[in-house]
Amino acid sequence: MYAEVQRGNIPSRRRFRPNIFDLECVDSRTGNVLLAVEVKDRALTLADVEETIAKTRNREIQEVFFMAPKVDAADADKINTRLNTAFAAGQSFYVFDFFVLAQAVLALGGNAIRRGFLQEVGEHLDTWNTQPSHRQAWQRLLASL
Repeated sequence: MYAEVQRGNIPSRRRFRPNIFDLECVDSRTGNVLLAVEVKDRALTLADVEETIAKTRNREIQEVFFMAPKVDAADADKINTRLNTAFAAGQSFYVFDFFVLAQAVLALGGNAIRRGFLQEVGEHLDTWNTQPSHRQAWQRLLASL
């Protein structure tokens, strides 16, 4: 579907590459980013949305996923209004809780997809020299299955 998926250096990506998103899915024909993914380990805020809209507009990225465990309750209405305005201007933003999305996708994909997902996560943890605490959390998760 994409020529490549580029991964930002998540702990320090803004310091070294201020325009890279957590994930960027690149088109095979044009080399343009077709889909950007912003991952949050906290509630999504209006400030997050505004920053991402500006970055994606400057780079002409039209499809964006926010993966966040929740939306900040105080900002929820403002976020919805802002995302609707961005949609009217030609950008599509989607807000997902990763675990809810993954549960649905992995259920539809069957055993082969679930096994492949587990293997890919482990390989990426190795490839990206992930912090020991995250690798240990992954080990505990796998042991609990």
